[in-house]
Amino acid sequence: MAIKVIFKFCMLIYIFVYIHSVCAMPEFVMIPDAYNPSDPNGNGSIGYLYQIAKNELSIQEFQQAIGAGNGNENYWNDGVRTVGGNAPAVNISLDEAKKYCNYLTSGNVANGVYGFNNGTNSHSTATLSRNNILTNNAYSAWYAISTEGEWYKAAYYTGNPNDLWSLYATGYDTYPIHGGANGWNYSSSEASVWAVGSGGEEQNGTFDMMGNVWEIMQSGIVGRGGYFYSYPHVMNSDYRDTESFTPDYEANYATYRIVKIIPNWTSPLVDNGIASNITDNAALLTGTIVDTGNENPVVTIYWGEIDGGVVASNWEFSASIGVQSGDFSTTISGLKENREYYYRCYSENSVGFDWADESVSFSTLIKPINIVSLVFNSNTNLLIKWLGTNGWSYSLQNTTNLLIQGWYDIPGAVNIPGVNGEMSVTVETSEADKEFYRVFSNKL
Repeated sequence: MAIKVIFKFCMLIYIFVYIHSVCAMPEFVMIPDAYNPSDPNGNGSIGYLYQIAKNELSIQEFQQAIGAGNGNENYWNDGVRTVGGNAPAVNISLDEAKKYCNYLTSGNVANGVYGFNNGTNSHSTATLSRNNILTNNAYSAWYAISTEGEWYKAAYYTGNPNDLWSLYATGYDTYPIHGGANGWNYSSSEASVWAVGSGGEEQNGTFDMMGNVWEIMQSGIVGRGGYFYSYPHVMNSDYRDTESFTPDYEANYATYRIVKIIPNWTSPLVDNGIASNITDNAALLTGTIVDTGNENPVVTIYWGEIDGGVVASNWEFSASIGVQSGDFSTTISGLKENREYYYRCYSENSVGFDWADESVSFSTLIKPINIVSLVFNSNTNLLIKWLGTNGWSYSLQNTTNLLIQGWYDIPGAVNIPGVNGEMSVTVETSEADKEFYRVFSNKL
């Protein structure tokens, strides 16, 4: 009699942005809804996507742009509170702010949105239009002083279809909170600025678009938002100062806010790869970024025993694998043995998001059985011993022909509860036929 014992393993597979090396980059927030409707007065409609600096331009940011300033920026050590390098960068002319933007764009104060044809000691002689920037790939990102429209939308646009515009940057039509950790710096008896990013956060993720210091628009002649001395009505959407500022004026109560525009900016495209390195409890999931959309996206892989489609909450598990620009992979573990799983890749940049076209399925392997011995008790009895594990069940099957017959459960040897240590089953064998046996396990 010839007896073969088979231990089966099953596997089923289906199928930035340029940053200058020494420059402290401001933090930016995305302003949504390109081609948004204007307010009732015709203000704030912007036909492209852009980001705006979360904070007013600070001293420490500005001073790292070599050649942009003339050294007279005020640190606001007024004896009441010392703000230092985190103070708004006041006493800056329009041309100095333009040089700073060029520096962020190219690493050189002479090259960027703003032209200085007669050298950077002269006035800027040209400004690239936003339409030119949007399709110009000379740089991966362009930085500029906010136009009044860009600034207005970032401050007062709510995105709420029932009420698209607010009177104040808080998203409300009532006076903002005065002072404190959740308020704004206006009507100040201390007559001083505070550090950029202080106080309350505004509706689109910015700080200090109301109060602290005036913010001058790209035109150089319009100020918005008021400053620490201002009454609350000065900070609302109706108020614009067109008398206090000129391009050459370096006010010690005003600064600028920067915008970032990425040319040919679109949502990313992502695709699944295949699952590989599959074991009984782990697998390597892969995918690729087909198109970054000109901004490297953040990738998340979702997986589970149920296909969750394109609804994140429908998936059992997920793993964020950070910013990606090409092929990517992650190893997942804690899977169940001999189960079918699904996975799908998701990517998102500042413009939008993309799911892979369809989910991929794969099956985990059957956990290998550590056979201890095979012992014939008689001509018709075979004792099979193996090492078991608590929390698993074990089953034995046999067949007489691997090619044309299926496997059959052995009575009394199906779903045997596992224990830690040696386990055994005695099965009857046939003298007339060759028989094949297999032992496999399932996680309870």
